[in-house]
Amino acid sequence: MNRIATCDDITEIVLISKGVKNNFVDEKYINEVINSSNYLLVVNENENKKIQGFILLQVTSYDMDVINIAVDIKYRRLHVATSLFDFVFSYRKNNEIYLDVRESNIPAIKLYESVGFTTYRKRVRYYGDEDCLCMKKIVKEGELWKMKLY
Repeated sequence: MNRIATCDDITEIVLISKGVKNNFVDEKYINEVINSSNYLLVVNENENKKIQGFILLQVTSYDMDVINIAVDIKYRRLHVATSLFDFVFSYRKNNEIYLDVRESNIPAIKLYESVGFTTYRKRVRYYGDEDCLCMKKIVKEGELWKMKLY
């Protein structure tokens, strides 16, 4: 199940983030995000209320930027990330959603393409020694990506 994150989720979000080596996420940052109208933080939890993953987006009136998406390593390949994107796609219609990804991160690129993102630009050496792919998706009214079983 997906839902908007609350302050009670901060510890689990930080633990997942550290598990995937996203060092910029800490308790203070997540607390600020949760209490801001400029961000959307969604968590996915299982039937035991264990958070399996999260997606963080910066939100404006006309678009959203994916800041971070992370899935606990124990719950990968269970469609958690796809489910999180489904929630985001249904949350804001007729908006553009943007994200950046390292060109070498093939699993992430395949995920993003599978839910409808396309590459619109490449930033050469954006990460110092590596290029960045800029991707976007236009979410249309009534669209909900159907989860695929791999």
